[in-house]
Amino acid sequence: MDSRGKLMTRRYYIDMALAVQGEDRIDDAVVSIPGDGYVRSNFGKGVVRDLTTPVKERAEGLFPVSLLFGDHVMSWLFDFPDRALASEFNAAVVVPVRSYNIPAIELDRDSTKSAVATVFEKVNTGGLP
Repeated sequence: MDSRGKLMTRRYYIDMALAVQGEDRIDDAVVSIPGDGYVRSNFGKGVVRDLTTPVKERAEGLFPVSLLFGDHVMSWLFDFPDRALASEFNAAVVVPVRSYNIPAIELDRDSTKSAVATVFEKVNTGGLP
């Protein structure tokens, strides 16, 4: 939601050239744009950046985060004009992200609030009192 309470949609991208510069640049490499794919200026009258198609995304060197866990990663990268950058990005970003296991603790519906609070406390404090 924006500051006026209006629901917003966003698209997230990874600037491929920045992302391969090292782990300290990965936060800077993540780009958020409006959900329609246009970055506008002049109170919405001018288009600064158009990312409405995969061709335009590739031209800007911006990889869609939405593809990271899908089946179309390699086809998107295969069509990227800079093969060396695509290969480096795949090795440095895509492979590690796709192989990352997100730890989870699953509790059933019958768990008491006390049990949930205890698990939450232990996980967030690393088991320390």
